[in-house]
Amino acid sequence: ERLPQREIRPPQPRTRGTLRGAHPPAENLALRRTPGALPLESLQIKLPVGRQLGQRRDVPDGLLTVGDLHHLLALDIERAVAALDETDVGDLGRLAVLHVVDRLHVAVHVVAVNLVVAEPCGHLLARHLVVMDRVELGTQSLMDYRGFADDAGSVQDTEDTNVLVAKLKSNDPANMLIVTSIQKMSRIEENSSYNAHDIELIRDKRIVFIIDEAHRDVFGEMLRTIKETFPNAIGFTGTPIHEENQKKMSTTSDVFGNELHRYSIADGIRDKNVLGFDPYMVPTYKDRDLRKAVALEKAKAPTEAAAMSDPKKKKAYLHYMDHTSVPMAGVVQADGTYLKGIEDYLPNSQYEREEHQRAVVTDILDNWVTLSHGSKFHAIFATSSIPEAIQYYRLFKEIDSLKVTALFDPSIDNNGGAIFKEESLIEILEDYNARYNMKFKLATYGTFKKDVSYRLAHKEQYKSVERTPDQQIDLLIVVDQMLTGFDSKWINTLYLDKVLVYEKLIQAFSRTNRLFGPEKPFGTIRYYRKPYTMRRNIDEAFKLYSGDKPLGLFADKLEYNLDKLNELYDEIEAIFRSAGVGNFEKLPEDHTERGQFAKLFKRFNNYLEAAK
Repeated sequence: ERLPQREIRPPQPRTRGTLRGAHPPAENLALRRTPGALPLESLQIKLPVGRQLGQRRDVPDGLLTVGDLHHLLALDIERAVAALDETDVGDLGRLAVLHVVDRLHVAVHVVAVNLVVAEPCGHLLARHLVVMDRVELGTQSLMDYRGFADDAGSVQDTEDTNVLVAKLKSNDPANMLIVTSIQKMSRIEENSSYNAHDIELIRDKRIVFIIDEAHRDVFGEMLRTIKETFPNAIGFTGTPIHEENQKKMSTTSDVFGNELHRYSIADGIRDKNVLGFDPYMVPTYKDRDLRKAVALEKAKAPTEAAAMSDPKKKKAYLHYMDHTSVPMAGVVQADGTYLKGIEDYLPNSQYEREEHQRAVVTDILDNWVTLSHGSKFHAIFATSSIPEAIQYYRLFKEIDSLKVTALFDPSIDNNGGAIFKEESLIEILEDYNARYNMKFKLATYGTFKKDVSYRLAHKEQYKSVERTPDQQIDLLIVVDQMLTGFDSKWINTLYLDKVLVYEKLIQAFSRTNRLFGPEKPFGTIRYYRKPYTMRRNIDEAFKLYSGDKPLGLFADKLEYNLDKLNELYDEIEAIFRSAGVGNFEKLPEDHTERGQFAKLFKRFNNYLEAAK
């Protein structure tokens, strides 16, 4: 439904006054235009007024509210752009890095881009390009941006590079916001088939690039080509790469310039724009058994008795059995050296054994009803390789208690595993066709992938699939696909039989944290492979991406939730006792007491769901 027209007023300055990083107080910024004149009312997005940044509502298309942090972000961007004269236009290519939480980036980008483009710098009509590195991510973002536009046609798609060039050259205002791929954009270069006149026409326009989660390509030749062809473009990006996880000896700041503003995943969780996480370490081997196997190998002894009978072997054996000398997960010591842990000595084959895989499948099935709320929610299961994904698929198929399918790179190479992979892809497609009455083949694998994503997201033809459970997918097995960019509030659990670090870990976890309602208080994560190493990686990733402020990012565990339930029960009982109502037989007569009970019961139910 259309939102009622409401005035958007400038925010009152925060008492804290300063932004993250070395920025002056917002009220002291020397701007070319006054802060009170932010052109938010002219933006073609649905932004109801509210207090918090980007508060998602669970309604069709999703709604966001704009508040103080949005205004501060806008002021930040406006200050930086207003400081640029026409003579400084060359500096535009190294203006800003913007780090925001997944779906919030749509509204933030539109606000930021309109502000930047509105600032006169002697350029002609502007073009805003949202640049993706994968087809499915581009399709989803196109839908997201069109969801915020009053006229869906005002957000343009590009079928190929020729169409992209035509829209970039055009003076038609309808071509102001374009969603395209980094591959198409990089093909526009001076030594290509596109002539210098075309490129100059495009260069004369002010171009804003939004590089959206294109982590694999922005550190390679493609973005370098774009920047060389269009040196005056302004770049915004999300999920920055830091010193700790730099790629090709570069960080996001090296590629795009200094960070201008940050709204991190920690901010999003604390502002209740996205959910926190509830991660569980699930070992499939006993710690002592793994430690003993490593110790015997290092002592070069076949048995414990053999190790203890030789002084040299005994010393080595006892060293690795001592958890104070060798931890389960490796650790960086005070002097900067890395101390290997027991899990560092484990070969990959340790987790390719059927014993491990059956333990994982058993854990998923044992917890399925509780975690999925009786298959109301769906889950993603990420494995370490395509052969393992296929093995897991067949294990679940053998048990046949869940509706399971698998997605992975369908390209067939010429190595020894090509026949196995092709046969497995055909098997998965035939099973899917039989279950859902479809007709997918290897030649239409892209369409199959789109169908899977729509079922999991309850979109397009599957908007009401929750009413027909037999048409739903319970569990999707993947290797790398769908772990970035895919967005569904119906995904509440991620199972991991692979080791992830930093931005890949954050992105994978974030598949589970879209807001839904009381039945989904957080995203659940269960991880099996090298669990102590993964626990360390989780701590390091959230420390890096939360600004070292991890408070509130993870769900409280059972003991805490039970304590809160008991506290709230006592408060509720006191209200009924004060009202003279025994055994909660009826509501209190007094409306104030009823209101107090309603508030307490809502909190009680939230803790109950979390405890479940």
